[in-house]
Amino acid sequence: MESPDKDPETPAGQAGRQKPTPLTKALFPWREALREASPAYFGLVMATGTWRIPMLLCLGLWRYGFQRFPFRYEPSYWGAIFPLGMYAACTWHLNRAMDFAFLDFLPPAFLYAALLGWLLTFTAMIRHVLRPANAIRPDR
Repeated sequence: MESPDKDPETPAGQAGRQKPTPLTKALFPWREALREASPAYFGLVMATGTWRIPMLLCLGLWRYGFQRFPFRYEPSYWGAIFPLGMYAACTWHLNRAMDFAFLDFLPPAFLYAALLGWLLTFTAMIRHVLRPANAIRPDR
């Protein structure tokens, strides 16, 4: 059974497919050009997002492999986890919108990678907060 958003008989399946009215054509003459350019634009955005993942891996390898930084919690780790989750969500939506079968494996893979990264970062944050050296001590 197809999902309701793929069924043209349901209102959700008709979103974005309505015939333009004369008022819409007058107010938004660029609408059809935008619709034709959308796949190319989304392809460019997808390529940019895909390029960021190896960059994050290379920066991590450089920092912890070559520079020998210790593994300690830092709030900036959340900035490395966020793109993984966003890449999973955006790839899933792009796959649904464009029906790219070759992208089917990416959203679940990056979702699990993002969840694992989130869990590890959250655990490190909790350990950092609960460490006695970081405890808030009242003034004596």
